[in-house]
Amino acid sequence: LKDHGISVKSDQWALDLAHSTCDLLNNGGTVNDALKMLTRTTKWSAKKSTDFGGLAVYAYCKDKLPEGTGA
Repeated sequence: LKDHGISVKSDQWALDLAHSTCDLLNNGGTVNDALKMLTRTTKWSAKKSTDFGGLAVYAYCKDKLPEGTGA
């Protein structure tokens, strides 16, 4: 996260947020829904929310990666 300029309250907070992102996607939410949730929850910019969301999906729910992204 630091490499992407994303500061977090704690490792546990980041982990919980990553799992919440995957939970939303696993329960039928869209990528847009996940980005809105991240931005609303964190007050991050759209870019930081997108970066975090991408990392979260890649780490915890690769099956939700868009086609052709190396899943």
